[in-house]
Amino acid sequence: MSNAAPRPPMKLSRVFLLGFLASVGTVGALIWAFAAYEAKDLIPFFHSPRMSQETWFEIIRNAVTTGAALGVGVTLFFSYRRQQTAEETQRIGAEAHLTASKAQETAAKALELANKQHGLDQDRRRDSVTAELRSRYVKTAEQLGSDHLAIKLAGIYSLAALADDWAEIGNHDERQVCIDLLAAYFRSAHPLQSDVRTTTLDVLMARLQGDTPEKKYWGRSSITLTNPGEMPSIKGITLREGGQLTISQASKGSRFVAISRVVLDGGSLSLENFLSFKGTLHVGDATLSSGKMRLSLGSPAIQVQPEERGSIVFRRVTLDGSDLTIVTNGHAVKFIECVFNSGNLFVSAGDGPVLFRECRFEGNVFERADWMGSGRPVSTTVLAVENCSFRPSVPILEPHSGLASPES
Repeated sequence: MSNAAPRPPMKLSRVFLLGFLASVGTVGALIWAFAAYEAKDLIPFFHSPRMSQETWFEIIRNAVTTGAALGVGVTLFFSYRRQQTAEETQRIGAEAHLTASKAQETAAKALELANKQHGLDQDRRRDSVTAELRSRYVKTAEQLGSDHLAIKLAGIYSLAALADDWAEIGNHDERQVCIDLLAAYFRSAHPLQSDVRTTTLDVLMARLQGDTPEKKYWGRSSITLTNPGEMPSIKGITLREGGQLTISQASKGSRFVAISRVVLDGGSLSLENFLSFKGTLHVGDATLSSGKMRLSLGSPAIQVQPEERGSIVFRRVTLDGSDLTIVTNGHAVKFIECVFNSGNLFVSAGDGPVLFRECRFEGNVFERADWMGSGRPVSTTVLAVENCSFRPSVPILEPHSGLASPES
């Protein structure tokens, strides 16, 4: 390949001059040729006798006419060649475009085949992984049915890991199956098998606290624990959209039970149908942004003797969009240093006392009391309100009964 600089285009004046000289030269040559033919002499300009003016005029006119005809012919020839060249260029361009289109179509088909092959490879890998996970499920079920405690505990951890692996490949239905099996295993464990129950509960609660390299987050899944014996403490869990934790039919509870640092962000926490509770259920440092929390300690229709009653204490809880429902049959309900921004609060305590102490009501959380089944958002025979602040738009709770407020 030559590296010489491209020749600059010829100036228009030079082109005109060369064209003029070429035209003059052509006409001159034709005049000489016609004159030589007429005089029968190669040097017609000095031929004797000299040709007449009429003859020279005829020669010059014929020469100019012939030159013009030659010019037209040359112009037509070059126009024809230019047209041929343009058509050839257009044909080559069309062929190139067709070739490019075919190449693009071929590349698209190759990409489609590659994608199909990739999809088939993924399906084969997924089928292989699914078969492996199902095989692990069978082995884990065998471990849970073992008579040896160590093998049972290993089965619990294995089932939790299996649920994580199902979630890893995007099969959340199979993960829910594993979670349901863990919950059923918890229910079916003999009360004397405390190690089995404690381990199962620890595994479940740990996976409601967030993702770690060792475990996945289950806060968008449904977990139901029935007949847990004593009500377990719950700490540091987060329930998001679709997540639900339900603990029901606790048969006894004579101790301090803590529910602390709970975050509701679209999920649901329900403690329902306590058969007996004489201790303190303490809900502390919780943020209820959205979702629902329901605490049900018996039915208000069933009277409980004073010595059999416990208390529910909410301390430093922020209600910021959730529905909070408390139903008891005489247990004391206390709200201490709580903030009520938005959401819905409904309390039905029967003849149990209800206390609000040093709480801030920034928004009206009593608007849906009628929808909850009562015109009174706080249904109790004894209501005490101490050192609480209410925004102007929030209805003020009026204490009633005149009895002493419940002890803090």
